[in-house]
This record gives sequence, C-alpha cells and structure tokens, in this order.
Amino acid sequence: AIRVRVGECTGDDCPCVPGQACSQKSNAFYMPSDSEFGTPAIRVAEGDGINLKDLHFDAGVVGHELGHHVVVATVTDYAGRGEPLSLHEGLSDFFVMMQQDSPCMGRGICPGGGRTCYTNACLRTADNDLTYGSSEYLAAAAHQKGQLISGMLWDLKEGGIATSDLVRLVLGAIDLLPSAASFGDFGVAMLVADANLFDGTFRNQIEQASLARGLDRSSRTLSIADPLVIAENVAPTTNVWGCTAAVGPASGRGIDLFMLVLLGLPAVVRGSRRATRRPSRLCTDKFHKV
Repeated sequence: AIRVRVGECTGDDCPCVPGQACSQKSNAFYMPSDSEFGTPAIRVAEGDGINLKDLHFDAGVVGHELGHHVVVATVTDYAGRGEPLSLHEGLSDFFVMMQQDSPCMGRGICPGGGRTCYTNACLRTADNDLTYGSSEYLAAAAHQKGQLISGMLWDLKEGGIATSDLVRLVLGAIDLLPSAASFGDFGVAMLVADANLFDGTFRNQIEQASLARGLDRSSRTLSIADPLVIAENVAPTTNVWGCTAAVGPASGRGIDLFMLVLLGLPAVVRGSRRATRRPSRLCTDKFHKV
C-alpha cells in the first residue's frame, strides 16, 4: 500500500507566508518508507500560487511520484543528486507522459511568471533537444536533466514504437539497472531489454536515439566477468552500442504495479514483468570492464 498525504505543505509544520513563494507549498515527493505509517508514501502540497499551483488537483503530480516507486525497485542509491537521481526523475516523468499521451507534463500547475516550470505551459517536457554534456545540460538541475531521458524515450515513441511496447521496454530495462545507475547504464539496459523481450526488433532505433542524446558519453558503472550472463540486478557494459548481451533464466523479480493502473497506463503494465531472456547476437571481443 502507498499512502498519499495531501496538505497545504509537504512538511508537518508550514512556515509559509500567504502570498509569498514557499518551497514547502510548491513540492511533492515520494518516500520509500514513511516512519509514521511504515509504508511508502507520497506527500503533495497545494502550491504557493507563485511558482506552482494546484498540485493537489493534478493527477500527473501523483503519477510522477508513483513512477519513483517503480524505479526505486532497482535504483536505490540516488541521494547524491547525480545521474541516478536525474534518471529517476526522467523515468518518473516518462510514465506520466505515456499515460497522458503528451510530452508536456504539469500543464495545469504552472502559473505565469513562475520560475519552476521549464516552459510557460509545462513543468517539464519531453519535446526537447537536450544532449548529454551540452551547456544547457550542465547548467540544469536534476529534474531538468531528467528531460534528456524522457526526451529520448519520446523520440522512440515519435519514431514509431507503440506505447505498450515502449512501456515494456522501459520496465524491462529498469529491472536490469544497478543501484546507482547512470544514463549510460540505462541506454545499455534498453538494448538488453529489447533483446530479451522483442528479439532485438528495436535495436537500431534505440541505438540511434541513445547516440543522438549522447548517452554513449555517460560513464557506465558496471563491470561484468562474463558478457554472456546477466545476473539479477546487473546489466552489461560495452564500449560499442551495437553489441548486447543476454542469456540466462528470468530473474523472477518484479514489483507490484497495481497502483499504476489508476493512472490508466496500457494494460501491459498490469501484467508480470518477468520475461524469458533469449540469446542475442554478441560481439564478445568488444566487451570490457569499466
């Protein structure tokens, strides 16, 4: 069970002054464990009307926080506010964008003149050309950097991958991520998920979208002893995006996604995330440890 706690502020004490900007009013967050209830929880404030408004009326706000509940099944080491946190934010945005069939997230919570929203109309948007290492990327905060991931995934949707297939790919990739996953880890995991679930049908599209966004420049934190085996919680590293590794039994691990049904995600999300992993073409000479 996930408790959703809605109030004027995200904190129990609310030092906000009416009519003034206040971060405790313009925020929502997910907690893997709420000590008061002993369960995961989402806290949603109402907005200060200056930077954000009406957060407690926008389903996308809760949907984004539920996305964190999905990603935290594997990516747990995100407190350092580096790429793991930005990956969390981008993937959590992705679920809302797929459910709403729109690259614009938070359309109803952006007051004119506020400083929090990425555009005048969107809290964040996948309709962007953000690339890894660019000046705009380096100057961005974690949530905005996550738009690189949601943007790459929206590129795949625009490129013709059906929403239901894309959601399956992303869930399959999340299953493979390490606790401190980088953007590069996610790119490789997408290739592996494609090999596992679709026999490499979308490999070229994933490679092209990853390279266009610069994911090949992101450091990959994993090393593997045997490129032919993917252990639970481990995705392969490779210095060539055209090579993938996948063999072995399904991990049998998944998480309960019943809450996402409330957001109207495609029916495929409601099923098991277990997949039979199939062998894929390998370039074993091009694998290395990093």
